[in-house]
Amino acid sequence: MPGDPVLIVDDAPVGLKLTRLVLAREGYDVRTAESAEEALSALDEFRPKLILTDVQLPGIDGLEMIRRIKANPRTRDITIIALTARALAGDEVEARAAGCDGYITKPIDINKLPSQIRTLMNQRRSPIAESAPSNPQSPPGLGASKPEIEGLRCQFVDEGEERCRQLLDALTNRFDAHNAAGLMHQWVGSAGLLGFSEICKQARSLEQEFETQPLFISEVRELLTNLALTFGDLRQARLARIPDNIVKTIAG
Repeated sequence: MPGDPVLIVDDAPVGLKLTRLVLAREGYDVRTAESAEEALSALDEFRPKLILTDVQLPGIDGLEMIRRIKANPRTRDITIIALTARALAGDEVEARAAGCDGYITKPIDINKLPSQIRTLMNQRRSPIAESAPSNPQSPPGLGASKPEIEGLRCQFVDEGEERCRQLLDALTNRFDAHNAAGLMHQWVGSAGLLGFSEICKQARSLEQEFETQPLFISEVRELLTNLALTFGDLRQARLARIPDNIVKTIAG
């Protein structure tokens, strides 16, 4: 419910900030962490009602973090929703087995996220949660402004184009496919949240390529070049128009 403390765990900075803004607009007391280690440390002094966590995290992964939280008597009652950019058949089963109370596939639909969270938290509070109001009013003045949204979109596009070119340069030297896959995983979520559906689609394809062995350099080079061009086109267009659904949902 609005006002409850929430912890968001995600190693994608843009996605992390935007999700925080969406939930802050709903009135939640939101804190963030960029790794499982940081999140576990935060639980020593911060007791959220809900943890919204990416599954693929650097270091300790999200599922291991969830298992540790659910095994601890002090934290096992926290509602945990897992986020993943993959949609494989066994992923939800694995997440549930780790102790998740909910599961959402990226890119997150920011129009639906607040209601999904309310439903899950109501279910944990009461076995007759269906009778709870489904559309509580969001408190005014807590969302991101249009300039903030535009700033995040510009930052994402500028950094994305530069990182694509760095990855292209690295293809002829020592290429770290694992780290590249992690970056694409971040972009799937961030691009979806920010309204860049084509970036999201291309990043998902590249993530799958980077996870495939052996790595076919010629195909990866073509996909990365196309992605760099897509970022470049967006930058040249100066992000002329923020999608209406992004503005309405976040700016209020």
